[in-house]
Amino acid sequence: MILLINGGASAKGIPYKFDKYKRKKKENQAANSANSSSTDVGVIRIGHYILCETLGTGSFGKVKKAYHQITRHTVAIKIVNRTKIKQLDVVGKIRREIQNLRLFRHPHIIKLYQVISTPTDIFMVMEYVSGGELFDYIVKKGKLSEAEARPFFQQIISGVDYCHRHMVVHRDLKPENLLLDDASHVKIADFG
Repeated sequence: MILLINGGASAKGIPYKFDKYKRKKKENQAANSANSSSTDVGVIRIGHYILCETLGTGSFGKVKKAYHQITRHTVAIKIVNRTKIKQLDVVGKIRREIQNLRLFRHPHIIKLYQVISTPTDIFMVMEYVSGGELFDYIVKKGKLSEAEARPFFQQIISGVDYCHRHMVVHRDLKPENLLLDDASHVKIADFG
């Protein structure tokens, strides 16, 4: 049952209970924004993701570690500045990278989960791998034995073969674009 005042309506012509509900909602929003601003100072959110430290930088932008607010799933977000890619005339490359990564589902190719687009930037939400670059692994080890290198090459060839069967050529395959997960499995990245 809705109670109405002033001949059936509030001063604004809205039923009293609804008017009271809107006032309560505004009070709650004001309280929530005051609480969140005091605890979330410096927190950068993109969609449902909270950005953390920078993992790397490139000619088009940077890659940051992030996590999903609800699931706490860790991801890597590649941030591409629209102005920069227009100046460098690489809009087509970025478009191709997004198109290819959306298509690919292979254990040795980095996964693209989502693309978030704003007027200034493109955010590519991708699989996070914690092992770093194959380049750094090789530098740290000095050299690899044939037995140690063989699984890496098998995984790289498997991923490249998958790309070629889908009529895609990587064009920039190098140890810096080969990432390692926590089990030292190779993930091909950076199709730009």
